[in-house]
Parts: sequence; C-alpha cells; structure tokens
Amino acid sequence: MPEEQDRESLLGRLHEATSAEAALRQLRRRYEQLQLEYDSLASRLSGLESAAGVSALGTGSSLAEALREPLRRMLDEYTIARAQADAIIEGLRGLALVESETSAAPEPAAQPVASSGTSRVSVRVGGNDLGALLDFQERLSDLPGVARVSIETAGSGASSLMVELS
Repeated sequence: MPEEQDRESLLGRLHEATSAEAALRQLRRRYEQLQLEYDSLASRLSGLESAAGVSALGTGSSLAEALREPLRRMLDEYTIARAQADAIIEGLRGLALVESETSAAPEPAAQPVASSGTSRVSVRVGGNDLGALLDFQERLSDLPGVARVSIETAGSGASSLMVELS
C-alpha cells in the first residue's frame, strides 16, 4: 500500500505541475495574441494619422482634432442655416399678423380664401437644393397656425412657396 500511496502522490504532483504549466502556456499564448492585436491597432492608427495628415507625435494636433474639425464646420454651417430659417419663420409670423389684421377689415367678395378663415402668403427662397427646399417646406408645415405649404415654382436658383395660414 505505501507504494500505491507514493504512486498516487507522485501522479498528483505530476498532474499539478502539468496543469500549472498548461495554464502558463495558455496565458503566454493569450499575451502574445494581445500583443499582436495591439501592434495591429497601432499600425492602423498610424495609417489613419498619415491619411488625415497629422501625427500624434510632435505636431500638437491629434487625430481626434483632425476628425472633429469637419464636424465643427458642419455645425457652424447648420447654425447659420438654422438662424436664416428662423428669420424666415419670424417673417412669416409677422406676415400672418399683418394678414390677419387686414383680413379683419371688410374685404371684397372676389377673395373666397378670406371667407374660409385662412390666409395665403407667398414666400420666395433662394437655392437649388430640392432636398433642402422639401425640408424647409416640412418645417413650415409643422408650425402652429400653418394649414398647408405647397411649392409653386422651383428652379433656376429660386423657388416660391405658397403658405396657407389657418
């Protein structure tokens, strides 16, 4: 029996040694894999920096800054366009007030639009972008007091919209 206990003890220590070694080999393989992934990512980052014309070392500008700059310009352009659209909307509101004041006065019977309680305002806008025109039409339609917005003419750098106010 002592021989059998020695044998089991020896097998147990052998098993512990080999399992620890297997775990160590697994950790080493995982480390090498992570090292390869890191090297690959560093190489890709270097490629992105050279494509963007920046270097993370020594120039003071980073890749993040190079990627943010076009977004900042787009935000500035959007802010300007929104301010212009807001000015047009405020102008339409002013026209609506003027129209409602004039429609309160007796009007000739030749204008059936005034008798139905709606006013029409023609708005002329510049630009050739049909998508922007449709977006503007949709924004105008969503305003309170606007019954309908239709495009009368579009082309040659300017468009005309008919805005029906309720």
